[in-house]
Amino acid sequence: MKFLKVKIIRNTNANEPTMQYPVTYNAAEVEGDIKGRIIYDGGLSRGEDTEECLILVSDDLATIYSKDKDMEVLTKAQANTWLASNDGLKDQPNEQVTDINRLTAIIAKKSAGVELSQEDLDALDPTKDVLGINTTPKTVDTIWSKVSGLTVMP
Repeated sequence: MKFLKVKIIRNTNANEPTMQYPVTYNAAEVEGDIKGRIIYDGGLSRGEDTEECLILVSDDLATIYSKDKDMEVLTKAQANTWLASNDGLKDQPNEQVTDINRLTAIIAKKSAGVELSQEDLDALDPTKDVLGINTTPKTVDTIWSKVSGLTVMP
């Protein structure tokens, strides 16, 4: 597994998606290969013309994509540096919804007057290791720690 940094530019063509990925980037191929989350730095949403994202993919796909000037394989240390030094990531909240279905069920229980279980309460606590609302740590080890069989090249 290797980390791949992808440069995305703002698409100014009307009636097309805002995010324009590199020409060789195939969303369906990446979706079938990606491990864990995609971390975006949010540049486009802040009005910038470019944005970067970090993904974890197979060695084979990383090798193919790294031939594109807008995609770069990063070592684990480089990926951690990107996460720690990226000003755009500092503005992003550390909490995110990780299981909308669970949260919807909790809302339904609460609305019906049903007492929440300890697991429900833990899902609402970002410091707990239960899907629901979780923090977004900014190191590769914590972001991708739950990927089964993960072995990242140093």
